[in-house]
Amino acid sequence: MPQPSPSFWVTLATGLILLLALVGSLVLPNRRVWPPTTKGAGWRIALVWMCTILLFAGLMVVGVSSVDTLGLGGGWVRWVGAVLVLGGIGLAFHGVAFLGERATAGLKDALVTTGPYRFTRNPQYLGNLMVIVGLVVLTDSVPAALAAIPGILGFVVFPFTEEPWLERQYGAEYRVYRERVPRFLGPVGRPPAT
Repeated sequence: MPQPSPSFWVTLATGLILLLALVGSLVLPNRRVWPPTTKGAGWRIALVWMCTILLFAGLMVVGVSSVDTLGLGGGWVRWVGAVLVLGGIGLAFHGVAFLGERATAGLKDALVTTGPYRFTRNPQYLGNLMVIVGLVVLTDSVPAALAAIPGILGFVVFPFTEEPWLERQYGAEYRVYRERVPRFLGPVGRPPAT
């Protein structure tokens, strides 16, 4: 592996900050970063979005600067990476379009169960995971793969920070939805648990 670049360290640190903020939100729900509370929501929203944008940009820079060091091979593998990146962006934006700006920012709004939310409770996070994995596959980069690990873990943790909040906000409506629709992927339209 080539000597880690400053962009590698910045990208890794960004992913770690995001992951630590989310784990902190689970451990200390009264001081959570995500989902933001109404009081002080601005800095929380800015932190999460800045980390997400910097993580994606950093993975592109790190991946391009160390391309073909992972050994996945070129050709069709790059196409898989490109499809994951483009599909992930599409899924995330589709989720934003259905959820709306306010709820995407983590603030209370109506519970959305239509569009991509019929198939996954977290299309935006699933899309972001697809982008991260896709960037690693597309660039075939060891440093990008290493820098991606905290970001991947962060986007897996995100829903766990939101679910207790969603249940408090929407009660039985959310519990029924949670029973019928998988967190990320799985059988669609499962009957509610009895």
